[in-house]
Amino acid sequence: MINFEPRSNIRATDITKIYYTYFLNGITFTHLIGIRNMVLVTLFRLNLVKKFKINFKGNEYNITSMQDYYEFWHKGPGNMDRYKGLKISGNSISLTFKGKRLRFFIQNSSPRAIYNYSNLLFEQFTSNQYKVDVRGKIVVDIGAYLGETAVYFTLNGAKKVISLEPYPSAYDLAKKNLAINHVTNKVKLFNYGISGRENIIKIDPKVETSTTSDLKYFSKGKSVKLVPLSTLVKDHNLDNAVLKADCEGAEYDMILGCSDEILRKFSHMVLEYTYGYINLEKRLKKAGFKVSHTGPGAMYSGDADPHNQLIGLICATRID
Repeated sequence: MINFEPRSNIRATDITKIYYTYFLNGITFTHLIGIRNMVLVTLFRLNLVKKFKINFKGNEYNITSMQDYYEFWHKGPGNMDRYKGLKISGNSISLTFKGKRLRFFIQNSSPRAIYNYSNLLFEQFTSNQYKVDVRGKIVVDIGAYLGETAVYFTLNGAKKVISLEPYPSAYDLAKKNLAINHVTNKVKLFNYGISGRENIIKIDPKVETSTTSDLKYFSKGKSVKLVPLSTLVKDHNLDNAVLKADCEGAEYDMILGCSDEILRKFSHMVLEYTYGYINLEKRLKKAGFKVSHTGPGAMYSGDADPHNQLIGLICATRID
C-alpha cells in the first residue's frame, strides 16, 4: 500500500496528456469498429446497456457479458497488432524471438486473460519495452511473473538473471517456463518479493494472479520472504548490474528507502511505475542517475489497491 496521493506524483500538464491520449484512442477505436459500434461499446462499459450486437469485418458478435466483450476484442480489433506472431493453444502461448521458438504456459485461458497475456508478450518481445543493453551483465528481474523477462534478457545476452516472484502460483509457472525455454542455466529464480526491509508474509499458493496484481497479505498460506535491494546486492555480490522492476506499487518502497550506495550498484534501471513518477525520479537523480520517463497513462486495475493507476516506464542511467 502506497502512502502518498498518486495524482500528486505527476505534473499538472500530465493530466492534459492523459485526456488527449484518451481522445486519440477513442478516435482510433471508432475508426476501427465504426461510430455505431463505438456508441454501443461505450454504453455497455458504462453499464447503461446490458447486451448488444456488434458487427466487425463481416462477423457478428453477441455481447451479453464482459466475457463476451473480451472474446470480441480477442477475435476482432485487438487481434490486429497484439496477436501477430503469437500462437495461442489451450494453456500456452508460443512465439518466435531471435530465431528461437518460445512457449509460455499461462494460468488462465479465458478471453480476457489471453488478451492480457498477449499484451504482456507483445510488449516484451515485439515492442521491446525494456530497451537496455544487458550483454555480459547480471540482471535483477523484480516481478518475474511468467518468466518472460528472464527469457528475454537471457536471449539478449545477459550473463545471469536473478528473478524474484512472490506469488507461489506464478513462481511455479515461471519455473516451468524457464525450463521449457532452456534458460535455467542462466536464471536463478526465487519465490521472494521486494520491499524496503526484510519481512516474511503468508501468501495463498492457490491464488492466481493477473498482469496487474499487487502484493497481498494472507492470514495463512506459504511463507514468502520479502527482501530489500541491499540484501540482493550483498547476497549476489552485485556491482554494475541492471535492474528491471514490474512489481505493481512495490517499486516505491524498493527505491525510496534505498541508500545511494546500493542504488549505484546498478548501471541501468528500467522501472514500471504504477502511481506516478515524480518521487522515484527525484530519488534516482539525487543518487546520481540520468532519468527519463514515458507516460503517464491512466489505467484501472481491479487486482490492485488503489485501483486507479498512473503508469509508465522510468529509465535511469548511472552518471559515472
